[in-house]
Amino acid sequence: MSFRKQAAFVGAIILFFQVVPLSLIHTYAETEDSVDPQLVDTFRSHQPEYLQLNQPMDPSEQKIEAVQEFSFVDKTFRTTVGQPVLLRFTSTLPANEVLVRIPAQGQIVEEEISNEQLIQHSHGEYWLLKTSNQQTDFVLPVVFETAGQYFLTVDHDADHFYLEVEEEDPQQTMSEFSPAAQPVVTAEQNLVISEELISAENERLLEETLNPATRSTSTVRNWSQFRSAWNSSRTSEIIFGDNFDYSSSITGSSLNARSTNISIVGSGRWISFGTSSNFLEMNGSANLSIHSLEFFPGNGSGGRVIRHNGSGLVDANNLIAESSFGSFPLVEAQNLTLSNSFRLRSWSSSPISIVRGGTLTITTTASGVITGDYRRNPSIGTKPISSNVSSRIILNTNRLTMGTNLETPRSSWDQVNVTLSGVNGSQVVSGHSDPNDFTDRYTQLFNESWYSSLIFNGRGSEFEPPIQTGTVTAEYVDIEGNELAQSESITGNVGTSYTTQSKDIDGWTLIEVPSNASGLFTQEPITVRYVYQRKKWSLSLQANPTLGGSPSSDNETLSEKETTTIRANPNDEYFFVKWEIVSGTNAKIANETAETTIFTMGNEDTTIRAVYEMKTILPVDPLDPEVEVAPENKPELPEAQGSLSIDFVSSFNFGSQALSIHDQMYYAQPQRLLTGDGTVNERPNYVQISDRRPVSERNGWQLSVTQNGQFRNESGHELIGS
Repeated sequence: MSFRKQAAFVGAIILFFQVVPLSLIHTYAETEDSVDPQLVDTFRSHQPEYLQLNQPMDPSEQKIEAVQEFSFVDKTFRTTVGQPVLLRFTSTLPANEVLVRIPAQGQIVEEEISNEQLIQHSHGEYWLLKTSNQQTDFVLPVVFETAGQYFLTVDHDADHFYLEVEEEDPQQTMSEFSPAAQPVVTAEQNLVISEELISAENERLLEETLNPATRSTSTVRNWSQFRSAWNSSRTSEIIFGDNFDYSSSITGSSLNARSTNISIVGSGRWISFGTSSNFLEMNGSANLSIHSLEFFPGNGSGGRVIRHNGSGLVDANNLIAESSFGSFPLVEAQNLTLSNSFRLRSWSSSPISIVRGGTLTITTTASGVITGDYRRNPSIGTKPISSNVSSRIILNTNRLTMGTNLETPRSSWDQVNVTLSGVNGSQVVSGHSDPNDFTDRYTQLFNESWYSSLIFNGRGSEFEPPIQTGTVTAEYVDIEGNELAQSESITGNVGTSYTTQSKDIDGWTLIEVPSNASGLFTQEPITVRYVYQRKKWSLSLQANPTLGGSPSSDNETLSEKETTTIRANPNDEYFFVKWEIVSGTNAKIANETAETTIFTMGNEDTTIRAVYEMKTILPVDPLDPEVEVAPENKPELPEAQGSLSIDFVSSFNFGSQALSIHDQMYYAQPQRLLTGDGTVNERPNYVQISDRRPVSERNGWQLSVTQNGQFRNESGHELIGS
């Protein structure tokens, strides 16, 4: 088979490349919310065209406009010097011309070009291959006369082919070498390419895109060029010359995180990250500026298109990004500004995330939307902006609308200039609006589950949001949730104020006033729960006498029918007699004569008293005071002598004595003490006194003895002179 016939045969091979379209569409679904259709129509009539409210479509049907992409069938091949090689490449759409690059060491075998093809030199190492008819399969014969490693490219370096050319084998016969008789069709050999070669090729790609005058501005038309420009710190501006999709390459496919300033001029173009996990990532204080560009997130990115890991500014003018998958924000940055028109919509996450206490500034008189409810599920309540408590959100716009999505606007203001803070922008720091109720209305509506969208300048001034009514129910329950009194319900227009009141419930006390006892009506029902606990009564304890003891209780405040343990705690010189209830209705003491017993509280403050009696002190042996004794002739002493008492006094017994006309000295007999074993001990006559007064009151005492009368005998005869 001749070389020309082989080329014709290879050119006839039909190659199928499946392209997965992911073009942008705008989706809407009906809502079950009760919104006046006429008002929604009024809202729609003032939407910008790009919002396309009247073109509902399911997110799963998203498609990206097909673009022309050329790619090599095989990616690597090894050949020898002088051996013609047939390079095969295809296109996603029929075409009749394509730009190819052949290194200077190689050349196109023009005599092997079919009559239906024409090769023309374009510039440098680039050639323009033309065909008489549009086609999707192409074959290009090339030959190299110098050994080496070479990259060949197609379509402005959109795809690469790596060719290793070796010196011819001296043992090879002339017939085996004849290129005219034996052209070679490439077949993938999975050759390993050195990092040095890849780096050099990426540098060459960058040079092809650079503006000769500035040497820092790159104009890109495909992923390969964009990647080389983005990954280079030499570029400060990237200009889009066409729409393009992500495409893998043998020279690399990923984007690096930049640490230098970069400006991207989209010129109304779009970029799709396709099946990759790529997104634009920035570090440090480097700034990213984006003008008029639309993004389609990569399938492996989680929905991201921009993430700034540092403090640098992301400045977006006419930015569009939508994601129907993933859980990450479309744009994450510490500092972000949005101006002119924009559209940021995410499936189920906040499209914007302001991190590290940064600032989001939105200043626009054009139309824009930020929504975290792309799938129209108002029960999710994903807020349009995610931020932490120290972040700031500055909004300056002619008109601002809160809603679930574009089809369900809920509340609007004119001439809005406000600053928000708090988690997800929940608090209003300052600002003004028309009507000037932004702080009250926004703060209340922020917590509604339907709030997931902010719409900028999307309706006419005559539009008024539908009036909604809300219900507030006040419940009166105990700590366990049991109802104590009948609940009360009130209704009012959403956004207007309400106030609820507590109730006086016999025997119960309100723990605290609920935080939502007053507020604004919302579309979602509000429950105000007043929680009560049983009323507490005080328990006071007294001692009678005061020195008798120190009564105590485990609890000093109790609710009705609540119990506690009470203790008499008598002092050493006293014994407990009984408990008495001094005051308090329905109070009870379980055992009134027990030192320790149970007290049950009644329905008012209660005072109880512990009654004590002083212990009787028995006589003791005056020579051994630790031993109690039973003296003979124990006198009768008065009771309740107090803390200073006479416990015993001997009765003088002089026995029988003979009378005499002379003066006589008579001696009283000793005090006899009876012991427990029946023996009798004699002791001097004595008096026993106990001083049990507090130490601070013991100021001493004096004992006086008085003879009340003369001695008499049993017959009553007086002993004169005694």
